[in-house]
Amino acid sequence: MHARSIEVSAAKYVRNCIRAYFEGSQNLRWIMGVIGDGKEEARTIAQTRLGQFAGTLRYRDLMAELAGAREKRHTTG
Repeated sequence: MHARSIEVSAAKYVRNCIRAYFEGSQNLRWIMGVIGDGKEEARTIAQTRLGQFAGTLRYRDLMAELAGAREKRHTTG
């Protein structure tokens, strides 16, 4: 039996949650709650693993939300 590392399992969970948001099963508030402090990882996952959604409004909304959070951190931190 092959056991996955916690990091691999967590990344897969986040990827599947982001996919659910992109496909319309969940809303932006929900996915931001799932992502929590993992905004940079979520950005990387969306850009590298879910690029097929890049042309959608939901993708742009998520990227804007993640960028806004990053900008707040840079201006306050």
